Amino acid sequence: MNRLELTIRTLAIAMALIVPIICILTQGLLKSYSQYWDTPMQPLFILTNIITAYYFFEYDRWKPSACFLLLLTAFSVSSFGTIHNVLAILFFLTSFIALIKSNHFSWTVIPYTAALVMLSYNMMIAETLAINVLALYHGLILYKIKRINKQKQVNYK
Repeated sequence: MNRLELTIRTLAIAMALIVPIICILTQGLLKSYSQYWDTPMQPLFILTNIITAYYFFEYDRWKPSACFLLLLTAFSVSSFGTIHNVLAILFFLTSFIALIKSNHFSWTVIPYTAALVMLSYNMMIAETLAINVLALYHGLILYKIKRINKQKQVNYK
């Protein structure tokens, strides 16, 4: 992985982490992350979802999540509520399955499960926690890849 690719992936993870928090801080705590579609945060919401989906498409196990994320972004919650909500549920479920099937950082399933349990308390907080767990997982994977690539460079010299 070259430096540009590493930078882009790191920025994608960082955006996924901070955009929900920016939304909450600037627009208040809404019912769900998708509700920010109807706020000035819409472009940031769309951009973050597209970049995240692009990132997910790089990994076979995450392609279903990528597809559902792109689709839920294409169908706004305000105009296509039922379709959007079904796609959002499918996104979070396929992401959960990808975490469960992963051979790495399996402990991330615990806070992700906690996020799912929190849905009945507050959907936006639950979604933010789930998104943060996904970003953390992918950040750890990216760091692991970087370390492996660095080790390969040392061994080749």
